[in-house]
Amino acid sequence: MAWTSVMRVVTSNRALQLDESSWRWDVRVRAEHGMLRSVTMKLHPTFKPDTIELQQQADGTFASSSFSGWGTFPIHLTLTLNSAKPTLRHIVTHELSFNRPETVVAHDVTSPCSNDNSSEECTAAVARGADAPSVTERLRQTSMLRHGDPRFFHGRSWPGLNKGEEDVPWATWVNDARPRADHDDKPAWLTATEWEDRPQVLHRKLAML
Repeated sequence: MAWTSVMRVVTSNRALQLDESSWRWDVRVRAEHGMLRSVTMKLHPTFKPDTIELQQQADGTFASSSFSGWGTFPIHLTLTLNSAKPTLRHIVTHELSFNRPETVVAHDVTSPCSNDNSSEECTAAVARGADAPSVTERLRQTSMLRHGDPRFFHGRSWPGLNKGEEDVPWATWVNDARPRADHDDKPAWLTATEWEDRPQVLHRKLAML
C-alpha cells in the first residue's frame, strides 16, 4: 500500500548588478527532509549549454554556478526525488528576477510514499496512514461536530496531527462583529474573524486527498 507526502521545495536566485544593463546571478534549490536526489535546470536557449546540473552543497542545498546577462526568463527545474522510485521527477518553474538581491519562491510538491521509502517525511506519512481509515470511512464514523470539539476547524474527516503538534489555525484577521447583518440570532462564537491553516496542517490535508 502507498501514501503520499507533500514536501516544500524552495527555489531562489541571487542577483548582483554589474553595470547599467547586466547582472550576475545564480540559482539555489532546497527541500524539506532531504527529499532531493538531484536538480537540473533548463535555461533560455540563448545559453550554451542551456541544461545545467546543480551541485549539492554541504547543507543539502543544490546550487548553480554564477551566470551573467541582461534579461530575465522562467527557469524550469527538474527535481529527482529520493523516493522508492528513483526515476520519479517533478518540474517546478522559478521566474528569474533582478528586482531584489534575492528572490525566493516556495513550491509544494507531492511525492508518493511506501513502506520501503525511509525518508523522514515518508516514514511519518506511512506511520500515520498504515492503519488509518479513509476520508470516507471517517465521515461515516463521525457524527456532527459541535463548537469546542478540537476537530471543529477542520471537519469530521480530520484525523489530527502527531502528538505534540499544534493544529489550531492562525487568526489572520480578528473581528468580533457578525459576518453579516442578518446573523444577530447566530451563536456568539460565529464572528467575522478569518483563519488560516498552519503549514503542517495544510500539508497533511493535501496528503489525505
